Amino acid sequence: MEMAGIVCYTGANIITKAREIVDQIGRPLELDTDGIWCCLPGSFPENYEIKTTHPEARKQKLTISYPGAMLNIMVDKHFTNDQYHTLANPQTLSYDIHSENSIFFEVDGPYLAMILPAAKEEGKKLKKRYAVFNFDKSLAELKGFEVKRRGELQLIKNFQSSVFSAFLDGQTLEDVYASVAKVADYWLDILFSRADNMPDNELFDLISEKKSMSKKLEDYGNQKSVSISTAKRIAEFLGDQMTKDKGLNCKFVIAKKPDGAPVTERAIPVVIFQAEPAVKRHYLRKWMKSPGITDFDIRDIIDWDYYKERFGSAIQKIITIPAALQGVSNPVPRVVHPDWLYKMVREKTDIFQQKKITEMFATKKKSDVPDIESLGSKENKPQNITAKVTKKSGNSKREREKRKKYRLRLCVDTTA
Repeated sequence: MEMAGIVCYTGANIITKAREIVDQIGRPLELDTDGIWCCLPGSFPENYEIKTTHPEARKQKLTISYPGAMLNIMVDKHFTNDQYHTLANPQTLSYDIHSENSIFFEVDGPYLAMILPAAKEEGKKLKKRYAVFNFDKSLAELKGFEVKRRGELQLIKNFQSSVFSAFLDGQTLEDVYASVAKVADYWLDILFSRADNMPDNELFDLISEKKSMSKKLEDYGNQKSVSISTAKRIAEFLGDQMTKDKGLNCKFVIAKKPDGAPVTERAIPVVIFQAEPAVKRHYLRKWMKSPGITDFDIRDIIDWDYYKERFGSAIQKIITIPAALQGVSNPVPRVVHPDWLYKMVREKTDIFQQKKITEMFATKKKSDVPDIESLGSKENKPQNITAKVTKKSGNSKREREKRKKYRLRLCVDTTA
């Protein structure tokens, strides 16, 4: 336990120091436990080649990564163990003391693009979620998204499988978000049209969820969840023997009835829709507490608003909130912004917004400011104060293209 704490503490300090260096020359994008994703200027040195004419050299050319060497100098300076003990004589238990450092950075990249989602809550960030693309537009790495999770809505998985590559289209931010909006609108049309042109089996595959019971049903006691409700209804429908063992696979959809009931009480097992019509009608009326229901079409049973909200949440994180934070109007109008984002957008776009005094005046060097006692002299006549308005740069297409995305990966030399 102590050794694990030392390793984590040292690794965190190395990443912190690396970020301080990257902050001075570029922009950190994502911090990980073993590395840092960053965006460096296109003019920043990348690789140096050292050639030798020595006839006994193993390699005639040696390539050195400048960003990696820059960080490794920091690691060597601050994290070298100067009292490393090596056993010299097992009989006398004598040790040789020397400096040792087996930690070093390796550089991966550069990459074409890195897509980062935004959090739905104000002031929060989503950690360890990103999609990275190579320059040939192939996916280099995908981490943290629902597309890799078991049991997630297939609707969201299908959306994420196609939306990330759409970020590579277009020449401007508006073009990019117009491209990804087309992908979102395709799946939104299915929800808003209630899947009119889709067979029932495809609809079930798209909106059903799968949860596995890690324990026996009786071991959960009075706990409540959609998987527990589904398991109880499967036992009610098919018999208690279905839930006597752990590992039951619960596949369900969310119904709109009973009215006002929480989601945990509106989970309907998909298997009921494959039963005999009379059995299906009996249990659906019982579970939805609607004895007078006569239409048992899946499209009239499921809660479409629930699925719109679930899918809209994924769209907000990947498309609409990042677009608003980059000054692009909502590319998917059917998915509304959170209230806090509306306020932020209004403040950014308000032409009558009061400016700060630091934005209106330019500072002068201390040596240029006359002494207050000599302001009235002829040599120091009062000078006019001039307002200076500066325009921030760095968001133009040309400057964005000059930036390179790298991953600075922390490694340990196990051969030492």
